[in-house]
Amino acid sequence: MEPLTLLALLGLGGGALLILMRRTRDAPPRTTRRPAAAPPANRAPAPAATPPTPPAAPAAPLTGPGTGPKFGLHYRDANGEETNRLFTLHEVQARMVDGAPWPYAIRGWCHLRKEERTFAVSRIISLFEVSTGDQLTEPAAIRGLLRLLSGPGHATAQDRRFEGARALDRADENAIDLAEDEQPRVRLRWRTAGGKGQERTTHALVLAYMHMDRGAAGILARPLRGNGEETWYFLDPQGTGVRHLLGIETDSGEALEGKALAEWVEALHVRTGEP
Repeated sequence: MEPLTLLALLGLGGGALLILMRRTRDAPPRTTRRPAAAPPANRAPAPAATPPTPPAAPAAPLTGPGTGPKFGLHYRDANGEETNRLFTLHEVQARMVDGAPWPYAIRGWCHLRKEERTFAVSRIISLFEVSTGDQLTEPAAIRGLLRLLSGPGHATAQDRRFEGARALDRADENAIDLAEDEQPRVRLRWRTAGGKGQERTTHALVLAYMHMDRGAAGILARPLRGNGEETWYFLDPQGTGVRHLLGIETDSGEALEGKALAEWVEALHVRTGEP
């Protein structure tokens, strides 16, 4: 081979090698990908996503009186205007003051405005309880009744004493006498309402009965032994200082309590012949 030809070939080969070395130097480094590790066989599957809970629908506004105790409300509004209206109580709103609930507002159906309204207790002039016929004008008596109506355990000792006195007054005013030949002899089982004493029993003659809407059903009885006085026994008393009738045993030996006892007291109405 001619010397010039050999030198030309060596020059071409060296240029190609130099280009290859430059490309190798300028190329980004190669990374080796490792296969993803398989999950352990004993791993629990991921829980499915819980769908979000839709927001609760707003309560529909009342369009009628609904249920609840009824009152005649003599009220003075913020402008000094006085009105008398029939009111169906739905809720007593109270805050704690000195460890006892302090009713500050009542909410319910106003029969005058035909809508649900809220009234401030401090602006109530008088409250007439339709079920009992009682009219309360003293602020302490009004708040005491509202505490009794707001739930068990809310009333103070003074509230319960006042309610017991009211129950006895209502009983005397609304008693329905039984004819002498219709007066049953029974064995009463009772305890003092609100007290922690043991149950007692009394053999007595039932003289009269009284039934009203709110915890005032009861009987008037006179003990058969000794010189005991006539005493009222109430089925569901809310006040103290009165006797809570727990059950009776009739002359035939039938023991009654709970619903059966209430039905027995209701049946006394048939004996009186009252409409």
